[in-house]
Amino acid sequence: WGYDYFLWAYPEQRQMNTVIYLRTNTPALITYVLGPEWKTELDQSGHKYLEKPDEGWADVDEAALALRMRRAGGAVIDISKTYGMAWLYEDVCTSEWWAVEKRRKYVFGWPETGGVLVLALP
Repeated sequence: WGYDYFLWAYPEQRQMNTVIYLRTNTPALITYVLGPEWKTELDQSGHKYLEKPDEGWADVDEAALALRMRRAGGAVIDISKTYGMAWLYEDVCTSEWWAVEKRRKYVFGWPETGGVLVLALP
């Protein structure tokens, strides 16, 4: 019943004290956001998380990641209550996410092959 996947994005053009956040238990949405190799990369990392690629990752890549996250149901989350302490991010994002989650009715996707996917939420 809980959420298994948590994603954060920090595009340059976001408002100060905000992040793009997606929390889901749907692997297909994570595949849409991160691409088909995310599970392999996660297994190879030896961790329970993936970090931003060290090489070849630019602001445009972060903006594209944030856009895919928003399309998959992610939201802009106010992190000002973390007071700059990274260890509070998860608690603040969880708290803010529940308010977003209550208002969501649909998740949209835009496949590279064209069209729009619409998932009606219960």
